[in-house]
Amino acid sequence: MAAPIGSRRMAAINLERDRPGRRARNWIRESRDFYARLSHPIWRHAIRFSQESRERHCRDQYGLHFPSHSTLIMSKKTPHTPITSATHRLSLEIAKPHAAVWKAFTGDIHSWWPKDFYAGPSPQRMVFELKPGGRLYEDSGKGNGLVWYHVIALDAPNSITMSGFIAPPFGGPATSLLNVSFSARGKSATAMEVTDSTFGCLGDTSATAEGWRLLFKDGFKSWVELRPKVRSKN
Repeated sequence: MAAPIGSRRMAAINLERDRPGRRARNWIRESRDFYARLSHPIWRHAIRFSQESRERHCRDQYGLHFPSHSTLIMSKKTPHTPITSATHRLSLEIAKPHAAVWKAFTGDIHSWWPKDFYAGPSPQRMVFELKPGGRLYEDSGKGNGLVWYHVIALDAPNSITMSGFIAPPFGGPATSLLNVSFSARGKSATAMEVTDSTFGCLGDTSATAEGWRLLFKDGFKSWVELRPKVRSKN
């Protein structure tokens, strides 16, 4: 005998009321089955293979070629590099007055920046925007270029602090905090202190200190000391 119409209607109402509960139970069951499959060695191997495939795709797509000298100040990353930190320091004494050294470092960077340290494919000049939020960047013309650092603190003519991101093609991903300070050593000499603090996927950082030495000692210090003194006009 068929159930009365009232009973069938009440059963339908109860079924509708229980629909959220049934959805929740189904979700819990499906989630339990999903994680059970993940625990199986075959699924773990498939997931690992998929991750490695994506990593290879990113390396192939973004692994651009840059001049070898420009990568000296960047660390060499190894596969599955953990997040670490490192600090590199460089102390120099420059045989030029304090004001002249500061002016050369900030205003003449296009002249002393070594050509081998350009990272872009067709750079035209190096630009230093000397203000908080300013950029240190390679200008390639037509709106193209590459940003090295942003100025986050400025105390002219004594010190400047900058932050920069190291992209994977240069050895990252990582962040660099670079501080360069100057102090007078008498009337004709200046002490220059460089501190680079980096954190991220750094890998082997043995080449970083050598890169800063090439840039600031062989590049900047040599250029500013050999530069003839400009006589002021009376």
